[in-house]
Amino acid sequence: MSQDGSPKRATITDMMRNAQGQPLDYSFMELKTMAEVLEEEPFAGHRKPRAQPEVEVVEEVKEKDAKEKDAEKGAKVPEKAAPVVQISNAVRLSNNLLENLNGFNHVMKEILYQPSMLAWIDLSHNLLTEIPKGFAKYEHLNVIYLHANNIQKIKEVEKLSGLKKLRSITLHGNPIETQKFYRLTVIGILPNLRSLDFSVLTVLDRERAMMHKETQEKRRAAALERARDA
Repeated sequence: MSQDGSPKRATITDMMRNAQGQPLDYSFMELKTMAEVLEEEPFAGHRKPRAQPEVEVVEEVKEKDAKEKDAEKGAKVPEKAAPVVQISNAVRLSNNLLENLNGFNHVMKEILYQPSMLAWIDLSHNLLTEIPKGFAKYEHLNVIYLHANNIQKIKEVEKLSGLKKLRSITLHGNPIETQKFYRLTVIGILPNLRSLDFSVLTVLDRERAMMHKETQEKRRAAALERARDA
């Protein structure tokens, strides 16, 4: 409890006393844009509170003033424990109609207490054609579900190469899955993966991916050499 007798506001440390909260669930809402996420309440999980309307702020100030006066008169103010909120670092946006993720960073700031700690994101079963470059800033991401979208270029995966903590990704059900050496290429781009498309990687997978990557690099180098000599 604070000195004026009002309930102590929960700090980030207070809120994280318990285990991480369950994912904020915005699945099956027929969302077409990221902006629409802000208009909805998640089916599950505890999102960051919306900005308080001015009327509520005024009432809160009045209540605080009343408690201060009671404290000055010597009246005892009941002690209330600080609320404990299970902070989520995971977001589920699967089974919607998202064609792009424009505004993703802004939305994360609005719904997550600590957006920089985002560790798990489910964007499966949408209409995405690209992976946003902005994902690279979420250095704690370790699980990304992107299966059943419309990603057609394997180079899109390179946008995730800076995520050193990324351990699991799904991309099956996208057009890139049909490309030759798809699995070896993805593993080569994301060497820290432990699972791809819900399949655990083996030592052999990593060795083959490394050999494939080296072969491709040699071919590119040879092609550049021939182009310079031409």
